Amino acid sequence: MIACAEILLISIKEQSAMKSRQESLWYKFLCFTDTTFTGNTER
Repeated sequence: MIACAEILLISIKEQSAMKSRQESLWYKFLCFTDTTFTGNTER
């Protein structure tokens, strides 16, 4: 399972390589769902 911080790091690193922002939003969505399932709501 990928950690939320890891997903954010990947999204930031690959943001320049991404052609559409949809993928970046998808990573953020995965991060949000990950934190929701784990119960860690720091936002």
